Amino acid sequence: MVATETRSEFVEQKPNRGMLCAVLLNPSFNAGNTISHANLDVATTSLGFNDFQIVNLVQIPSRNSKDLAQMATRQEEWLLSRPEIDKALNSADEVAFAWGASRLADDANRYKEEQITWTVQQALRAGHSEVLLMDGSPRHPSRWRQYVGPQKMRVAGDTLEDRFRSVLNRHPIETLWSAGEKRLSEARAMMKQVSSVKEEMDPSERGSRRS
Repeated sequence: MVATETRSEFVEQKPNRGMLCAVLLNPSFNAGNTISHANLDVATTSLGFNDFQIVNLVQIPSRNSKDLAQMATRQEEWLLSRPEIDKALNSADEVAFAWGASRLADDANRYKEEQITWTVQQALRAGHSEVLLMDGSPRHPSRWRQYVGPQKMRVAGDTLEDRFRSVLNRHPIETLWSAGEKRLSEARAMMKQVSSVKEEMDPSERGSRRS
């Protein structure tokens, strides 16, 4: 079955779209030599961005989510990532949420959820009412190529670039909160707050953040 668009906006291929910020879960021991990095590089070119930047919810390298859950058990370790995330969100032209769907164990998962809540709120404050998601979900880039593979028959397209363009689309940021009413309410409240601030701005200042 070929994926179809619902509440998303197809991202047209345009040159010079600026900087794409991809928010992932945590670093790999292989640094830039990873499947995630390679897939983001393809997506960046396919969608017409000049470059991309990766930031992570937590700065602890691990081989997998099981190892991460055993290491990222202190809140302080998650808080250390916030200045870099905030800076990247404010400097990016567009944002992709791609921390994956894996649930961590015990305290690590609680801190991960708190970090996601904070990141979404900061993205809204930075002016990003929409974010790029892989087929409506913050799927991790390490899974993108597999997800759109022709053998899965989910996505139409002759090339990997075509398939990425088909399903790496903009979605309202509140899409991320549809699984939980509390989170959805928080996101809507933040969106209303951001809208109120924009209405109070001098007309000459509107649109200066994004054109």
